[in-house]
Amino acid sequence: MKAIYTLLFSLCFSATRAQVRDSVLLDNSAELGNKFTLEIKNVRFETPESSLKVVIRHSYNAQPVGCDLLISPTRISGSSSVTTALLADDLFATQAPHTYTVTSNNIQLSVYRDNVLLGKIYEGSTNDAAGISLVHDRAAVAYETAVTPSVVIEPAESDFETRIENMLPSSCPNLIADPYCNRGFTRTGENAGERVFFSQQAVYSGWGSEACIDNEQAWSGANCLRISGQAIRPSRGASVEVGIKFEANTPYFIRAMVKSDGYEGKIGIQSCKSYIHIRDTKGEWKQVEGVITPVEASELLYINNADFDNSGTVWIDNLEVYKGYTSTAAVGVRKEVPYVALAAGEHWSPTRATNVYMLGFTDEGEKYSTIDPKRVTLKGGARLTRNVSGSQMYALSFPGPLCNAHVSGWFDGVRHEEEPLYPGVDFVLQRYEYPRFQYVDGEDIPAGCYIVQFVDNLDGQKVTMTFGTPPASTDEASSPYRFTGNNTGTDYAPEGTFLKFSEERMRFERTRAESVRPFEAYIATTADVPVSQIVPNGTMTTGLSRIEAADGTRVSVQGSRDGIIAHAAQPCRINVYTLDGRMCRQQELQAGHNLIRIPAGLYIAGGKKIIVSR
Repeated sequence: MKAIYTLLFSLCFSATRAQVRDSVLLDNSAELGNKFTLEIKNVRFETPESSLKVVIRHSYNAQPVGCDLLISPTRISGSSSVTTALLADDLFATQAPHTYTVTSNNIQLSVYRDNVLLGKIYEGSTNDAAGISLVHDRAAVAYETAVTPSVVIEPAESDFETRIENMLPSSCPNLIADPYCNRGFTRTGENAGERVFFSQQAVYSGWGSEACIDNEQAWSGANCLRISGQAIRPSRGASVEVGIKFEANTPYFIRAMVKSDGYEGKIGIQSCKSYIHIRDTKGEWKQVEGVITPVEASELLYINNADFDNSGTVWIDNLEVYKGYTSTAAVGVRKEVPYVALAAGEHWSPTRATNVYMLGFTDEGEKYSTIDPKRVTLKGGARLTRNVSGSQMYALSFPGPLCNAHVSGWFDGVRHEEEPLYPGVDFVLQRYEYPRFQYVDGEDIPAGCYIVQFVDNLDGQKVTMTFGTPPASTDEASSPYRFTGNNTGTDYAPEGTFLKFSEERMRFERTRAESVRPFEAYIATTADVPVSQIVPNGTMTTGLSRIEAADGTRVSVQGSRDGIIAHAAQPCRINVYTLDGRMCRQQELQAGHNLIRIPAGLYIAGGKKIIVSR
């Protein structure tokens, strides 16, 4: 493969230059040969009338041949010495940036937008390329081109399919041909038949005029469906339709991810009275599912707004329809399940032994989810979602290495959705190395048991921690007190005397004949006369607070009996003040754990009060 030639354009035309045309000949395009791949990245059109023309010129037996592709926000057409074709029309997301890929295989050109094949045009045999140029007419604000000579690189449409763990396995065939809703409502041009969603003329007119594709709010993949308006005929409302042959008196399991900003909708089968209700999710993605059994044959699945009182929007993604499953619990008839998310208080006991490759638990304090370990085998990672209190300590057992942590909710005055959290800054970890607890530095957190403490600004938020595949075996420390945990997925009562963590008093207390919940860590002991309690670091002083250094670096601080404990995201400097405003310490911090030794007293750092005791 020869080198990739890249040329960056930044073109910003004012209204007074609306008719300006510019043409650029791509460098070294004569070296392309009769096969090549051209990428035009991040094209954002200035107006609906803007256009970008790709002019390709070859030679064949010394005769000039070639093809012109005209790309606009809503359509793509092409003409060659052999044919003229409309490749795609009624394109959506016209104001968003898109990447266009053109491949040549000596006979035809294939045109992709955002890795989705939109159409092909026959060009005829060629010997080599004499040049490729781009012509702009009130064109893109900015774009970048990359040319790969002599090679056809077909974009993989599956690259945009993310979060596939939410889908059932291939052994359960999904009746939705485009479950990630990526290919949209396009109904004319080549390959239009691959577009499976319709909407009574979709975004064009009539009932369903406010249904379209949305590429900004997608739960997974590049796009999702969007329906909006108010359920009033004929000029408003939205209806998305999918052609599926449903058999009479046959159950169909239907599931989707939905998000609503204030009104309701429904998913149903034509001529069937029952449907799946989409409630207002208050701007959060939620899963809906249900079983519908039509009493007569039908060929239409519909998704409608169902709110005659309010005007709003519902987004739909990851749409699944499976034949023959009579209930959600029927998941147990499959031996392999990619992902199961359990609600707080839910106990999953499938009808048959089942392997699951990602298992999500939810812990809301009083209620927490469990599984039947005799019927469920965890083959991969796990997730734990729980509401946390700021500065609160939790004794947790990580079944696998900590892959990531995220939080959703309001904090710092801003609404956050899946905001990443970083160890040592947003939460700190302690592990037990007999006879004392030690703080953990670094981003690589292996499987094991930890005291986890979240910073004060996360108080009342929902945190999700994702763990990787459990290790094959773990080395058990040989000591009279061993920090271990319950990774069975259900309640477990350790034998004999052990020390159970009290979240109220934030210490381990001696007990027996009590249960520990999934993901809970405890201290097992072989001592003849075990101690009555074991106290982690930081419990006798103030809580864990997050501050910012002078350069904006995120730092967590906490008082201790030895001074101020500070965890920094990167090297930085913080100032420590007495209560009367005098700066008593200017401290350079390294990334990770730091101890600022300072006399007992009351101090201020980053606007937060810190108590150092003795």
